[in-house]
Amino acid sequence: MEFLETWTLFFLFNGITIPVDSVIWPFRIFTYISPYRWAQPAIDYLAFIYTAPYADAAPCDASATSASAIGCQSTALDDDGLGFYCPHLPPAGCLGRTGKQLLAGVSQQFPTIFDIGGDVMGYIGICVAVGIVIKFAFLATFVGECRKGEVPKAGGASSGASDRHAI
Repeated sequence: MEFLETWTLFFLFNGITIPVDSVIWPFRIFTYISPYRWAQPAIDYLAFIYTAPYADAAPCDASATSASAIGCQSTALDDDGLGFYCPHLPPAGCLGRTGKQLLAGVSQQFPTIFDIGGDVMGYIGICVAVGIVIKFAFLATFVGECRKGEVPKAGGASSGASDRHAI
């Protein structure tokens, strides 16, 4: 039950459902040691950054005079310095054309998850460090509980007979 409680707390306080700044301090500790909080941004970054350009979003020159007429969004420019617009979607549903633009669009809604700036190895390193600390805590608890126990004593046949009569 303790295992389930711990992983439920890690999932609850990973920054997706509740922003880290909104968590009160006794529970904010779980946001810093939650492996979910550090793994999720790295996984999402790797899933989005290398995706093919979104077919329903078109590139546009954000500096052109006609850009405002078509709704060209320049919050995140692609590698060529172009913005994007979606002719068949409302502006709120258009998050980007490239993976970099999609990450920037989604990070406006979920800044804790998607705004890592490409520091994937740093986040993976934090996950590994948290995992090692959790394993050492488990090992220390395991050894401590094992040392509390006593070695069974060998009993003779006479002690077993007297125990039967005492019942």
